[in-house]
Amino acid sequence: MNYNIRKAKPEDEQTVVSIYNYFIENSFAAYSNEKVGTEIFDKYFSESITFMILEVENKVVGFAYLQFYLRFSNFNKSALVTYFILPENTKKGFGTKILDKLEEIAKSNNIDNLIANISSGNKQSLNFHKKRGFIECGRFKKMGNKFGQDIDIIWVQKFLNDTKLNLEIKKISTDSEAKLCAKLMSESEPWITLKRNYQKSLDLFNNSSKECYIAYYEKQFAGFILLDMKGAFAGYIQSVAVIPGLRNQGIGRKLLKLAEKRIFRELSNVFVCVSSFNPEAKKMYLKLGYEIIGELKDFIINGHSEILMRKQIEIAKE
Repeated sequence: MNYNIRKAKPEDEQTVVSIYNYFIENSFAAYSNEKVGTEIFDKYFSESITFMILEVENKVVGFAYLQFYLRFSNFNKSALVTYFILPENTKKGFGTKILDKLEEIAKSNNIDNLIANISSGNKQSLNFHKKRGFIECGRFKKMGNKFGQDIDIIWVQKFLNDTKLNLEIKKISTDSEAKLCAKLMSESEPWITLKRNYQKSLDLFNNSSKECYIAYYEKQFAGFILLDMKGAFAGYIQSVAVIPGLRNQGIGRKLLKLAEKRIFRELSNVFVCVSSFNPEAKKMYLKLGYEIIGELKDFIINGHSEILMRKQIEIAKE
């Protein structure tokens, strides 16, 4: 499929206005209920650092722009990103290509902090940003109403030069930490489907035979990993979870790396079970070098299996 990302030109005015009005009338992506005129194009054209057009098969199907968050010289390291792509051209990689281009231009302008604001009704956009390294950093509740529904405004942020996660991982040590972990577990999949409620979750974190490590990102609770170092499957990663706003940032893999290092100090196998209704987790573990060694059918709940996986290390002989 032929596509082109280029700078906007004055002759793009009517097409851009038409695309924007489509989103006003048909989605949560544009906040307004009222259609706009050419003033919106003039605003983008005059106030943006860059204003770009997406063409697919020589037809304009979207636009994007980058503008300073605040027009003060001491805030010129931070910029707002916005893009609109007609729905028949989404999920084809164009959003990623546009974002890559915006990030490239941002870096060339010494911008290292990108932000975006998204309606809570626009789940597709929120997922897109989180998968591409943005972190939810704020939410203003019930800021407006569209299509008869109250909407929150969610702010997300990405640091372009953030080469190292400001992440601390340590052993769980307080009741409040156990409660944080239990709450996250009981409110997340796969444990919702597995009917693991808050009390059952808390009992696990208070079990002295388990080892639990808790992660803090920027000093805020980010996730946990729970290990079982005893029994028939010693070296078992029982659970790992990251809070929704920090997923797809590498935190889960950091927790897994720590767990593997801890287990391999004493044992030659790391075990993990993945629910059959969680194919993405199975795919991730396979990529990380785990192999499937068994299936426990109807093990926790009827109709679903637990897939037993293992990762081995070679132990050097004396």
